[in-house]
This record gives sequence, structure tokens and C-alpha cells, in this order.
Amino acid sequence: MGYTYEGLENNDAEEMALWRPMLDGLKAGINSRLQSNAGGAGCLIQRASIMTLRAILLRHGSIFSTNQWAVIMKHVLSPSIDISLIDDASAISTIVSESPVESSLQFLTRSIPVPPPPDDEGLQKFAQVSQNEER
Repeated sequence: MGYTYEGLENNDAEEMALWRPMLDGLKAGINSRLQSNAGGAGCLIQRASIMTLRAILLRHGSIFSTNQWAVIMKHVLSPSIDISLIDDASAISTIVSESPVESSLQFLTRSIPVPPPPDDEGLQKFAQVSQNEER
């Protein structure tokens, strides 16, 4: 049944046929070994891939069934973490927060807020203001 994950059937398999190319592409980005020009500061592709995957799962995670989540964990998230652990033998020299107010490792314990839904009142107001402005 198309390009879906093993272990899914019927509607779950059909829905994941749409998500699989994107999830597999992000998994490949997370496992990329290309180095950034800044050197050692982390790979831009890895960072962008994990942030995009996180945003997708936060925003759209509620539409996935329990079976689909199990497959995402088994075929996308766990392999990404495992491959990263195996391939990266470097020592951690620094942990950098992109927020200038963070000066410790506390930013690791707090989760980033979930993105607002598309029908959020604030987003709709922003869209209206943006459309009315002349540029």
C-alpha cells in the first residue's frame, strides 16, 4: 500500500504515506554529517531538521493515532538518536543557547511553547494588519 511504514494498516497506512517522505527527509537531515562553516558549532542542517520535526510533531501530533506515533518513534525518532550517539564521538565543549538571557543549562529543562493553531486570534489579527499595510 504505497510508500508507508511497516506495521500500519488501512487508514493509518494511507495517512502515513503522505507523511513518510517528509519524516524520512528530516530524519536524514538530523543524521547529516556535513559540518558548518563555523566549525564545531553544530550543523545547520541537523539543527534545522530537528527544529522542523519538533514543530511538525507539536503542531500536527494530535492527528496521529497511537499506532502512527509508535511507528514514528520506531522508524524516525529512535533511529535518529541512535545514529547520532553512535556516529558522534566528540566531547561536548560548550552548550550554547540562542537566547541571550540564558546563561545556564536551565534552558534544557524548560520546553519551548507549542506553536499556535492556524485559527489563533492573534495570528489572524497579524494577517489582517500585514495585508492592510502598504510596503
